[in-house]
Amino acid sequence: MCNCGVNFNDSFVRIIGDGRKTLFWEDHWTRDKRFRNKYPRIYRLEEVKDVSVGDRVSWVNSVPIVTWQWCRTPSGRCEDELNSMMRDISGAAHKDEAEDTKRRRLPVRVELDNRGIDLHTVRCPICDDDMESTDHALVLCKLAFEVWERVYRWWGFGNFSSTSVIDLFNGEYSDGNGSKKNPLWQAVEWACGYYIWKNRNKKVFHNKVSPSSTILNDI
Repeated sequence: MCNCGVNFNDSFVRIIGDGRKTLFWEDHWTRDKRFRNKYPRIYRLEEVKDVSVGDRVSWVNSVPIVTWQWCRTPSGRCEDELNSMMRDISGAAHKDEAEDTKRRRLPVRVELDNRGIDLHTVRCPICDDDMESTDHALVLCKLAFEVWERVYRWWGFGNFSSTSVIDLFNGEYSDGNGSKKNPLWQAVEWACGYYIWKNRNKKVFHNKVSPSSTILNDI
């Protein structure tokens, strides 16, 4: 069929489940072409070309958080490709399926308790000030909030005031001198969420917490 101008493989979108068995660049998991073919410039900057979707992308309340590994910082046309690719990721068909939405939720203590898992507490393991919901873990926890404040100052966005993940990732960008339309800012934003969550797991599994300054350096 390929000899007749019909690409059989590209006629289907792969159902990815948790994304661990689906390749981010090589498989056809969005509504368009494989990312390797659609975005060749940004693909050349990828350090791990056989990475899975599950290792690159996680969803929080239907908002994608992507962790990149570039051999150099994207610029010029690469930035344009990155911006377009992020729109593709946000519009991936599988993110609207109810069962996948449940699977994609971060395993915060409130979610685990809702699933019937018996925990000794549902309070935040870092600050112990409130129940650990997704919004609390990534935004409202004292340490998370301090990280976001530092990142906002770094980019010149003024005071940080978001109170939820949706508010944070879908908010209007108007403060300071930085440009939040820049896809590099989106990469920083997603990296921030990733390292906050990584630090939370460090506390849960190893009883260690990094200060916000260390997390900022990681970002």
